[in-house]
Amino acid sequence: MVQCHDNPDADALASGYGIYCYLKARGKKVRFVYGERYPIKKSSWR
Repeated sequence: MVQCHDNPDADALASGYGIYCYLKARGKKVRFVYGERYPIKKSSWR
């Protein structure tokens, strides 16, 4: 399982997705999850 920290920014999501893809490509059973109660609020635009 790959999980980002609470209210992740774009870098955290991209890093988590990269790890997810790496593990999937090697035949691992993997899930990419976000466990916070609230929707992601950070924007990649400033």
